[in-house]
Amino acid sequence: MPLMYFTGVSAVINSAILINERYFILMTRPCLFFILFLTACTGNPAFGQIGEAKKQMALYNYSEALPVLNKILQKDGKDKKEAALLMAVCFLKQNDVLNARLWFAKAIEYGNNEPSTLFSYAQVLRSCGDYLKAKECFQKYAGISPNDSRAGILANNCDSAIAWKDIPAGYEVKNALSLNSEQSEFGPVFYGNSLCFTSDRLASDNKHDTYGWTGNAYLHLYFADPVYPGDTYNDYREIRPAPDLFNKDYHDGPATFNDSLTEVFFTRTLQYMDKGKKAKGTYQDPSSQDLLIRKKRIKMG
Repeated sequence: MPLMYFTGVSAVINSAILINERYFILMTRPCLFFILFLTACTGNPAFGQIGEAKKQMALYNYSEALPVLNKILQKDGKDKKEAALLMAVCFLKQNDVLNARLWFAKAIEYGNNEPSTLFSYAQVLRSCGDYLKAKECFQKYAGISPNDSRAGILANNCDSAIAWKDIPAGYEVKNALSLNSEQSEFGPVFYGNSLCFTSDRLASDNKHDTYGWTGNAYLHLYFADPVYPGDTYNDYREIRPAPDLFNKDYHDGPATFNDSLTEVFFTRTLQYMDKGKKAKGTYQDPSSQDLLIRKKRIKMG
């Protein structure tokens, strides 16, 4: 999601001294249930690849599952039908709606005619702005699942979206080209004369810095100064990572500051190490993650 020039900014933290910190636990170790159909079948290599893809998806490693599924789709076989649907789901989970639209269409073409697949396809079409086709799919889904009231509501929403497109624009939205990358940037906040924002841009070639869900880096906080002080709606100078006080090994951000700029609040995801003999020194599965809001008092120097 790109940054746009209608949100705020933040000044650079040249030095920040930790005075105190507190953790507020929002969610701790949710129990995640994953059913993996990994029946051994040595005579069918593609079946093993489907199993590997499902395993990676169960661990939220969608970027790892995609190349496995792509190998299956390069060949003609009975697993192509399932692989196409899994491909669509991976792209949907990555919020890549354009590729999700392509693969949901192929999945349906290959015979995935379940109502849930049609509903997901309709949702993706709506996200891509193809409201007429999305409405058609919602109506078709309503005929298959008449007890699901969502279909009628969402079909009407498509009519509303089409009508809204004819309303003259009341605002101008510009892409912040000097801030955006090919990855996601979001959560901008003012801090003095600079901008603080969150991004999963690739900051190094270290594979351990790669998040398996997206294939990008883990989320981190960044700062940028406008070329002309006070002009927050035009170009920015070189973007730099926030001090190590903020960015750690996993996800950090977005952040916000109090009025006096003496405290910062930001989200942080922690993942625990497996202390077992078989996987010692490796990360546990997603059930071992905690999502925190971290509060730090800072002193600028």
